[in-house]
Amino acid sequence: MNSGKNLEQQSNKKQKFQTKSEMDLISIQIPMKFIEFKISNKISSMEQTQTAAISEKGIVFKSNNPVELFSLLRIFIEIPNYWEWKAQKVDYKHTDAPSHFQILARVISSEQDFISPQHELVCEILNIDSVDLSILNDYITNNYMDKFV
Repeated sequence: MNSGKNLEQQSNKKQKFQTKSEMDLISIQIPMKFIEFKISNKISSMEQTQTAAISEKGIVFKSNNPVELFSLLRIFIEIPNYWEWKAQKVDYKHTDAPSHFQILARVISSEQDFISPQHELVCEILNIDSVDLSILNDYITNNYMDKFV
């Protein structure tokens, strides 16, 4: 009977989402595409944009269309020369080298920009491949440091 009470207490707890300030975001523009995560959505319908900030915990970017809070997004991060970066870290080859890696993210904030009709989306990253995370960190480090050299 006690375990039933614990389950009820757990279900009553609100899920805590990270805030933008807790995500350790780094301001960097990287080309990307995204679409709501649904079976019926086609990759060819993805909206093209670029990151405003990114980290292993979250991503911020602008969209031409409003997106509902807590929507799941399929995001393609298009790091320049992505396969060259990845080929250094993996032991396999591709005949058609991929130009991007995928992440799954949840929208935790969606606000319309005052200056333009775009919406700023703040998303919590839910799933990212460990090798792709390493590539992202290397890319950010190389490009972030280049600005100060």
